[in-house]
Amino acid sequence: MLRDPKLQGICLVIDALDECIGGLPQLLELIVETSQATCAKCLVSSRNWPQIEEELSNVAHRLSLEVNAKSVAAAVDSYILHKVSQLIQRKSYRDNTADEVRQYLSSNADSTFLWVALVCQELAKTRQGNALQKIKSFLSGLDSLYRQMIQ
Repeated sequence: MLRDPKLQGICLVIDALDECIGGLPQLLELIVETSQATCAKCLVSSRNWPQIEEELSNVAHRLSLEVNAKSVAAAVDSYILHKVSQLIQRKSYRDNTADEVRQYLSSNADSTFLWVALVCQELAKTRQGNALQKIKSFLSGLDSLYRQMIQ
């Protein structure tokens, strides 16, 4: 179907390729073949794991956000400031609480918007007096955060 010359404007979106547990080599091969042999475009989001980087290195049109890591980090920092200001308004955080929350988010976000959003969502449900204790219970990284939220 993807090789049908009548089809135009097809875009395959694959998010979080690095989270593919089984069949990653086959999926990488399919992405490379599709991008080279059809008019379909592939939009892939992934961390730059060596296996993924190696397999996709010959794809003609690539944009790496790793090259723009400083821009991504700056955007996450701006998002942190925004989320903390929302918490200050909603929860009446004192200056020292807001500063510690901001610092913890910056130190543990690993340039991940979703991690910041999920932690702030939990803080919004937490009493102001328990905010520092609560935030320090969140480990860095989405996997550990997901595990903690499930338990």
